[in-house]
Amino acid sequence: MFEQLMDSLYEGIYIVDGNRKITFWNKGAERITGFKPEDVIGKYCHDNILNHVDAQGRLLCLNGCPLHMTIKDRLPRESHLFVQHKKGYRIPVTIKTVPLEGAEDPLSVAEIFTENYNVGDNIPVMACPEPELIKDQITGLPNREYLEQLLRHHISLNRTLNLQFGVILTDIDTFEEFNNIYGRRLSDDVMRMLAKTLTETFSHAEVVGRWRQDEFLFIFSGASKEQLKNLAEGIRMLSESSALRGATFKDVDVTISVGATRYHAGETMENLIARAYELLKASKRKGGNFVTVK
Repeated sequence: MFEQLMDSLYEGIYIVDGNRKITFWNKGAERITGFKPEDVIGKYCHDNILNHVDAQGRLLCLNGCPLHMTIKDRLPRESHLFVQHKKGYRIPVTIKTVPLEGAEDPLSVAEIFTENYNVGDNIPVMACPEPELIKDQITGLPNREYLEQLLRHHISLNRTLNLQFGVILTDIDTFEEFNNIYGRRLSDDVMRMLAKTLTETFSHAEVVGRWRQDEFLFIFSGASKEQLKNLAEGIRMLSESSALRGATFKDVDVTISVGATRYHAGETMENLIARAYELLKASKRKGGNFVTVK
């Protein structure tokens, strides 16, 4: 009866004992993360399963685990974090850790998580007509043609209504070398995994699309320079904490270089993108996995 009740809930729920060994995993947890009960029950929550990270990129399963703290002091907690899907991409969630009284193990704790937190929620959405969406075939994201139309649309709005916007351009570090080692199929899988992370975590107040090869372009309306910098750091951190997970090959980690800038009144789309590329190159020169903002 307990399992039927837990499986009927939309939220993800799992239970650990006092040693953080997973003893229960409901259908909601399977739906959100892709992990089946047989994948996780009997393992420990710090066994690189969900790889919880916070907005600063700290790996909480190794240091600062909310479940572990609730086991120790028996106090409930709520946090906005990111978990890792079985396929490697990141998912923003709100989690609650709750001590269970009367369980077989008196130190048992449940974690309840929902997909209702978004990195860009503090940036206002600009309500305005936009070009017809054209998707990239590999990632399913908006393609370059669509992004160019949208950039011209934003520039027009800036000139007529003084509506501000900014862009963030990213590039996967050492992607050519990776492509030579792993081949085209896995390279495309990495692109899709990273695209999924980016759309899951930056989907409400902005647009992200595939610009060229392994480059992604974000367009943010109404973002200040400081907000743009924070968003760029979030994009870099979430990319770094994602990985392409596979049964037949070693997990493939990904880092990106980032250039971020706001639109300057009167300039062309080409001027804006050229400046973003220069900032991106500056991040590459610093060794990659870096953000440069101007």
